Amino acid sequence: IQYLRQPSSTPFTQSLSPDYAVVVERLLAARGAVAAMEWYDAFSLHNLAMQALFKEYDDLSMDNWLCGPIVKLCTEHRIIAQEAYEQARRRNQRLETLSTAEETIRKFFRKSVQDKTNEMDKTKKHAVLALSVQLFKIHFKLNTLNLCTDVTRLIESMVLDVIDFESFAMAHKVAYSYFVGRLALYDENYKSANKNLTYAFARCPLSAKKNKHQIAQFLVCARLNIGVLPRMNMLKKYGLSHFVDIVAAARSGNILGFERGLAEHQRYFIVKGIYLSIERLQKIVYRSLVRKTFLILQPTKGTRIPLKAFNQVAEGIGADIGEDEMECILANLIFEGLMKGYISHKRKMLVLSNQTAFPSMSSVFRAGAM
Repeated sequence: IQYLRQPSSTPFTQSLSPDYAVVVERLLAARGAVAAMEWYDAFSLHNLAMQALFKEYDDLSMDNWLCGPIVKLCTEHRIIAQEAYEQARRRNQRLETLSTAEETIRKFFRKSVQDKTNEMDKTKKHAVLALSVQLFKIHFKLNTLNLCTDVTRLIESMVLDVIDFESFAMAHKVAYSYFVGRLALYDENYKSANKNLTYAFARCPLSAKKNKHQIAQFLVCARLNIGVLPRMNMLKKYGLSHFVDIVAAARSGNILGFERGLAEHQRYFIVKGIYLSIERLQKIVYRSLVRKTFLILQPTKGTRIPLKAFNQVAEGIGADIGEDEMECILANLIFEGLMKGYISHKRKMLVLSNQTAFPSMSSVFRAGAM
C-alpha cells in the first residue's frame, strides 16, 4: 500500500486481483503480532501473505510493478524470521523460520531470474540483486555458505549478461559485492575478494560508518593475503585494532608479535571466519625476518647466508626455532616464490639470487605463486 502511494511518472492503470485483499489482511495481522512481540505468530502470518503474493507475482507477465513491494516485503520477511529464530533460541527452543524464509525468498528470486520479458524496463530481473542479498544474509546466519554458489551462478549466467551491473541501485550493488567478496575470502580466492570488497568499500557512503567498518575488516584480510599491508592510521580510523599486531609483525618479521596477536584476537578472527586466512600470513612474517637478516648481513656475507644466522636472529627476538625447522621454513619460502635462491644442505647455507632476491609481493601474487 505504501509503495502504491508513492508518486510515479507512469500512471498505474492495472486492476488488482481480489486475492490482494488476502495478502493485505495477513500482512496487517502479522504487523499486529509484531507489535505484541509474538515473533513466531508474526512470521507464520507473514509467510502466508508471502505465499499468496507469490501466486500473484507468478501470474504477472510482461510487467514488473510488483518488484518494489516484493523487495521490501522479502526484507521484512527475513527480519521477522530472524527475530522469531532468536526469540526461540533464548527460550531454548528450535525453530526453522530462517530456513522457511529462505525457501520463500528463493522462490521470488528464481521467478525474477527466469523472467523472459524482453523489455528491460518491464523485466523482473531488476529485483534479483536485492533478493540475493536477503538470501546471502540468511545463509551467512545459518552458515550454509555452500548454497550461495547457486545464487551467484544464476546471477552471473542469467542476469548480468542481460542487465548492466551498474544499472542496479547503489545500495544493492554495494551489499552484493560485499557478500561476494566474503564468499571469495572463504574460498581463499583473495584476488576476487579484494576486487569485490574494494568495490563495496569505495562506494559505501562515508556516513555509513558501521557498514564501512564491516567491509574494511574483510578487505584488510584480503589485502594482507596478496601482500598489501594497510597503514596503521587506516586501521585506527576504522577501528580495526585486532589487525595492528598482525600488520606490525608482517612488516618487521617479529614472529612472537605475530603469534601473540593471533592468540590474543583468536576468538574475533574465528567468529569473523578469517582465522585461517590470518594464520597463513605467517609466511609473510618469516619472509620479512629473512629479508631483514639478509640486509644486515649482505655487506659482509653477500648472497650466501649461513642458516644458523637466521636461528640467531630468531633467538634474539625470543622465538624458539630449531635448525631443521628453519631450513624447512626457508625451503617453503623459496618454493612459494616469496624469495629466490636455493639451500645448500651440505654447507648449511642459503644462497640468494643476485637479482631480486625478494620479489615484490604484488608480483608474487600476479604470478600465482601464493
